[in-house]
Amino acid sequence: MKVVLFDPLSGGHHTEYAIYLARYLIACGDQVSFVTWSEDRMAKATYLDREPSLDVVYVGGKRPFGGGTARRSVHFYSGFRRCLEFARRAKADVVHHLYLDTGELPTFAATLSRNHPFQIFGTLFWLHFVVPDEGRVSLQRRSYYRARRWAIGRQLGSGRLARLFVHSDATKDALARIYGEPLVKASVSVVPDPAPEPPAISAAQARKELDLPPGIPLMLFFGGLRHNKGPDLFVEALSSVSGEWIAMIAGEPQDLGVEDITKIGGPLIERGKLITRFGSVWGEEVDKYFAAADLVVLPYRRTFLGTSNVLMRAAAATTPVIATDVGRVGATVRNHQLGTVVEPESPQVLADAINGFLADRDRITREVRPHAEQYAAENSWRVLGHEVRESYVSELEEES
Repeated sequence: MKVVLFDPLSGGHHTEYAIYLARYLIACGDQVSFVTWSEDRMAKATYLDREPSLDVVYVGGKRPFGGGTARRSVHFYSGFRRCLEFARRAKADVVHHLYLDTGELPTFAATLSRNHPFQIFGTLFWLHFVVPDEGRVSLQRRSYYRARRWAIGRQLGSGRLARLFVHSDATKDALARIYGEPLVKASVSVVPDPAPEPPAISAAQARKELDLPPGIPLMLFFGGLRHNKGPDLFVEALSSVSGEWIAMIAGEPQDLGVEDITKIGGPLIERGKLITRFGSVWGEEVDKYFAAADLVVLPYRRTFLGTSNVLMRAAAATTPVIATDVGRVGATVRNHQLGTVVEPESPQVLADAINGFLADRDRITREVRPHAEQYAAENSWRVLGHEVRESYVSELEEES
């Protein structure tokens, strides 16, 4: 089977996700190409160069992907159209768009021009076009959301999209409310948001390599410094945490910058209670942070709508979490007993939960560990690969 995987974004979790699928497919004997917009030096060195059997194709030249909504849409369209042209030349059997999020309209438009000799699949992480109170959104924005909803429904209803993959039952249920149960049951599958392998490094060694003090409880916020992920709320909560501890923020500044964090956490930084590691973290370096941590904190705001790769990494490391009850994060933590769930956007509630963890750390860690191991195993990248490949094969057999 010849498979073309497409994601215009080639940094961080995007490339890692593609590699998970590619690695599984290649192990099954399939021929796999990964089409993306442009070369990312770190993604290439960390992931792509380590998969010699994977064919990597860049379709955007040296121009950076995205920008404003209009430019991003143009890049989504042209990138996927060039991917489809490549797949036709390569005589592919499957094209899998790994990141439909916010690109529903342009990728729909890219499939209109002709019938394709391959099956097209898509993955949708978040339902960005569903908002709880649409009445508070401008008419222009409401029209944009509705057009994106229409594009997904049209692709599923016409069969132009053979199957859509999502990462939670709640997302599938939401789609059923929009498009109807029969269509969604026939064309939407829930697959894992994959957990990585457990870290292959001990906590002691990880702390040594990261130059962190041993023996002191360490709380970790990991990931891009985005407003909806609430790193500022985490730092604000720390001022009400008592006892002996250290906290770390490790991630790349995005819509929250270094100055936003240091303004709130300056006194904690000066006292050595808050350690900041601003910048991208890749590959095996990521494992060190999760191996070193005693607690992973996910202080996400209500605007965070989806699943969390940070949660999957914490589960793989069997590290307890404190998470806010947003998106699919709170329900996952609660249902699988991965830690503590708190109301969002309250630094004091978050601080109380952290204090509770520190007061009973050994018991909580002992109780969470087997649940985290089980959850990570049930949602490993190999399970993702198996379920996705089964869908490819099923759709191809049905077509023939």
